Amino acid sequence: MSDQRTLSGNGESHWWWPGHLFGLSLFDQSDGLQFRGQLDWDHGDLWFGSTGVTAVFGLGSDRLPRPGWHRSAPRVNLWGQVWGSTGASGPFGFGDNWSKCWLHANQKISVADGPMINQAHWWDTLLSFESAFESGERALPGTFSLPEIAFEVVPGRPLVVELELRFDIQLQGSSAFRFGDSGGWTGAVFQTPQWSCVPQTCRVGR
Repeated sequence: MSDQRTLSGNGESHWWWPGHLFGLSLFDQSDGLQFRGQLDWDHGDLWFGSTGVTAVFGLGSDRLPRPGWHRSAPRVNLWGQVWGSTGASGPFGFGDNWSKCWLHANQKISVADGPMINQAHWWDTLLSFESAFESGERALPGTFSLPEIAFEVVPGRPLVVELELRFDIQLQGSSAFRFGDSGGWTGAVFQTPQWSCVPQTCRVGR
């Protein structure tokens, strides 16, 4: 796995892509993080890998929201498309041909250098091709909210917020995956605004 890291203000981001199967790359540009490239597989064994980004925000004691219960459901942007395809099966191929991709979004809040307070996870199947000579594309969600969590702010207890976006990819047989559409490679763009939360009017039951 290859990865890279950047620092910005009170936050830190790191991103990764498969280092043992070349074809994908990520770049931090002025309009956001760019997912680019294509993976090609031509083997009977199943290959699995992921690419994604984790943004980490630290809230020291002097930057905490007012004490009490709060709700966090940050809005992010993910623009672009993904495309997948499979090739021949039977006597002229490897048998099973897969091209699959899942999008995962995670949010976690922890005490700084301490235990986790709460977390939430959301996922969606973007591509799922299991037969020979299948192909198709799927638009990414655009502007959406990461999974919501509720947490309590305690005076003097600093917090760490982690936001993760991840593409899980499976390829088997003669298959391919790329950021783009049937017409070619086009990078997907991920934008993470500064994290924020809102007061919770009533405590969420556990």
